Amino acid sequence: MATDRSLGDRRAAVRFDLGGQVWGTVETMDPLTIRNIGRGGILVESMRPLRVDSIHHMHLVLQADESIVQAKVRHVTGIRDALPRLRYLIGFEFVDVPGTTLDWIDELVAAGGRPGDTNGMN
Repeated sequence: MATDRSLGDRRAAVRFDLGGQVWGTVETMDPLTIRNIGRGGILVESMRPLRVDSIHHMHLVLQADESIVQAKVRHVTGIRDALPRLRYLIGFEFVDVPGTTLDWIDELVAAGGRPGDTNGMN
């Protein structure tokens, strides 16, 4: 039990030291800007990097359609332009995608990225 307050510990509650490493995960819900999408994957812009080869569940939303897909990080590239903060382009490969989501992606691509425009013309 850690009770030495000389280390600058100002906690009111008692904490216990673990006798080794214990792994855990933290899940966040960060909105991402979609740069492009296709049947095989998606390229997004993020304020924080992700580890290459890590697997994530993504909640895709477009108008009234929602889908949860599983995707693997394939590449991460830092970008810096006129904006003051470093951002990241993250390429995901889809691992598990419902068939209805693939149909939705096909329609979106056929419409030139404009939802609801099925003939690709504006």
